[in-house]
Parts: sequence; C-alpha cells; structure tokens
Amino acid sequence: MDIKVIREVFHKQPFEPFVFRLADGRPFAVPHPDFVAVSTRRGLVN
Repeated sequence: MDIKVIREVFHKQPFEPFVFRLADGRPFAVPHPDFVAVSTRRGLVN
C-alpha cells in the first residue's frame, strides 16, 4: 500500500477505524489515531 493512501485514511475527518493486513496476512487494527505514528522518513511506526 502506498504511504500517501495510508496518510489519507489516517487523517480522514472524522477518523474511521481501519485494519492493515500485514504481508504475512496478520491483521493490525487501528481503532484510534493514537495507535499509529506516521513518520516523514520511513513510513509507519506502531
């Protein structure tokens, strides 16, 4: 997934919870914006 798309979803107002599907198939739920930090250098940090 492109980081631009992730940022759009992350900054959507009002925030809507979403789930990342990792490369190995595991889900990573983001129920609130505080669960993820978006870095300007390397992408996402949980």
